[in-house]
Amino acid sequence: NPPAPTPSLRRFPPPMSSFADFGLHADLLRGLQELGFVKPTPIQSDAVPHGLAGRDLLARAATGSGKTAAFLLPIVQQLI
Repeated sequence: NPPAPTPSLRRFPPPMSSFADFGLHADLLRGLQELGFVKPTPIQSDAVPHGLAGRDLLARAATGSGKTAAFLLPIVQQLI
């Protein structure tokens, strides 16, 4: 049997360097700024674009790394 095809990395969004890069609603960006969030953590940078694209997420990162926001930002974006 031939090996399973490897998914093309081109379909995955690149990591983002700022919250504005995610294309979040202005009110959500303002709230992040007011809370003192300056730039996304690595887990947020990698995970949020996939969440915004409606993909399932499975992530593992250290406590305090921003996982909760990585999962919630796409959800809040959909609610606004």
